[in-house]
Amino acid sequence: MIGIELGDDEVLSFVNKGYTSKDIIEAGHKMDEAGMTYRMIYLGGLAGKGKLVESAKRSAEVFNQIHPYYMMLTN
Repeated sequence: MIGIELGDDEVLSFVNKGYTSKDIIEAGHKMDEAGMTYRMIYLGGLAGKGKLVESAKRSAEVFNQIHPYYMMLTN
């Protein structure tokens, strides 16, 4: 289980996650290439009021490049 949270660099930086969307993609590719099965958590509300749609679009761009077995959405 990986707490990716979201794929929006602006929000990841704001909440001091310590990684970027590029890091998420690279780690996902490594796990995919290794044949690892992984699950991820997406925190849809982390971007805050008024930023959900744009953050979701940025996150989708990242998540469409990796292949988790299961994705859990929480607010």
